[in-house]
Amino acid sequence: MCSFEVRYKIMRDVADSHAVLSLGVACFQWVELHSSSQQISCEVEVFNIWLLSQRPYVIDPQSSKFLINHGFDFNKQFAKGLPYSPGFSEGVRPTDHTPQALLAHILTSKKPVVFHNGLVDVLFLYHSFYTSLPPSSNSFLADLTELFQGGAYDTKAIAEYKMGETASYLEYIFRKRCGWYSVFI
Repeated sequence: MCSFEVRYKIMRDVADSHAVLSLGVACFQWVELHSSSQQISCEVEVFNIWLLSQRPYVIDPQSSKFLINHGFDFNKQFAKGLPYSPGFSEGVRPTDHTPQALLAHILTSKKPVVFHNGLVDVLFLYHSFYTSLPPSSNSFLADLTELFQGGAYDTKAIAEYKMGETASYLEYIFRKRCGWYSVFI
């Protein structure tokens, strides 16, 4: 197994040559906590934003096939994608209609942010909507502490390292934790 620094450098190179194609955001608002059952009720709004990088980027055939098999529509992405240029422009306001403004709004809210396979997501978000990734993982991690002041959580890491799951893809974890796993085997 390679060190975190080696993984970081490999993923930094991938983020530099690829692009974010869409951005999914789910906003949760707690409604109530049921103390007797320890269940939480919440309202959720889900947004899927098609994006279109304005710089050349690599499209991996295997990744493209995976995306198509899971409903991704490249025609819609190219036709309706919100154009963006990597990096962060000074003076971006939360009212601007850019991915950078959305990320700035999320981060300044100081709310917890939850990812699945978070290292990859955060590397791409940082590189595409903030600034170029630093040469070392230490600088990157220090920046993350400042950026995600509300906390950042990775459900894949939690499933693998805290819960000991051997399979950590999101649908499996969700169905298993909800008790629906046996229905779909």
